[in-house]
Amino acid sequence: MKQTLQNMEFIFVDDCSPDESIEALKQVIQRYPNRAHQVKIVRHDRNQGLPFARRSGIKAAEGEYVAHCDSDDWVDTGIYQKLYDKAKSSNADFVFCDFFSSDGNTSVARIQNRRDILDKESLIKHFADVSFHPSLCRVVVKRSVYEDPRIIFPANSMIEDKTLLLQLLYYSEGDIAWLHEPLYYVFFNPNSITRSNDEESILKKYNDIIQNNKILIPFLESSGLSVAESAILNLKLYAKNQLARLTGQGKYYRLWRETFPEINGKILLNSTIPSNKRLRYFLTWVHLFPVLIKIKDAVK
Repeated sequence: MKQTLQNMEFIFVDDCSPDESIEALKQVIQRYPNRAHQVKIVRHDRNQGLPFARRSGIKAAEGEYVAHCDSDDWVDTGIYQKLYDKAKSSNADFVFCDFFSSDGNTSVARIQNRRDILDKESLIKHFADVSFHPSLCRVVVKRSVYEDPRIIFPANSMIEDKTLLLQLLYYSEGDIAWLHEPLYYVFFNPNSITRSNDEESILKKYNDIIQNNKILIPFLESSGLSVAESAILNLKLYAKNQLARLTGQGKYYRLWRETFPEINGKILLNSTIPSNKRLRYFLTWVHLFPVLIKIKDAVK
C-alpha cells in the first residue's frame, strides 16, 4: 500500500486461508483509504495451491503489467514504480530485478550473475539450469503475454515458476530488460515443504516436479530451440535429485534409477552440469550419497 507507483491494482487471492488473513487485510485497507478502490479480493471455494492462486490473480488483473508477490515475502516501496518505468523506457515485455534473501532478521543481497542476458533463448537455457530457480516475483511481465492460448499453466507446486516463465519467454515477441538493483525480499522459511527432508515431503516435491516436467519437456521438445536438449537434461536431473536422500532404501534407489533412465549415462562427463551436481549423482549411483548425509548429520 506504500508503493510509490500510484496507478496500480492490488489483487489478493484467498485460497481458503484457515487463519485471519482476510480480516488483517481489511484492517490494512482501512488504514489506506486512498487505495481501497484499487483492491480486489478473489476467493476460492476450496484450497487449490499457489499455481491456481496465481492464475486466478492473473485472470482478475486489468493492468498493463503483472507482478507477483508471495504471501510471506515483502518488497521495497519503490519496486513497482522502478520496474514499470524500466519496462516503458525499454519497451520491454519482461523486466527482472535482483533480490534479497532474508530469515526475517538479516537480509542478504542476491545479485544475478547473468544480467547481461537479453535474448530469450539464452535466458531459457539459464533458467532451465538445474542450479537456478527463477521466480515470477522478481519480474514484471506484460499482461498480454499471459494471454497467449499456447501457454499451459502448471497445476502443481515445485518448479511452477520455471514451468510458466520458460513458456512466457518463448512465446513473447517483446524485449527483455534488467533492473540492476535488489528490490524484492524473499523470506526463506526453514519449515516450508520445499526445505523439508522427511519422506513425505520429498515424495511430494518429486511428484510435483514430475507433473510439471510433463508440461515443460514436450514444450521444449517441440520448441526448436538449440538449447532444448541441455534444458531437458537439467529438468530430468532435477527430478531425479529429489530422491537422492531416500536412495538408502532399495525401493527408492530403484525409483531413482528408473526415473528418466535415458540420462543415466549422460551426466558424469557433461561439463555443462556443475561439478558438485555430477559428484552428487555419482555418489547416489554407487549408494554413498545418503550414507554421507547420515555421517554429516551425526558429526553435527
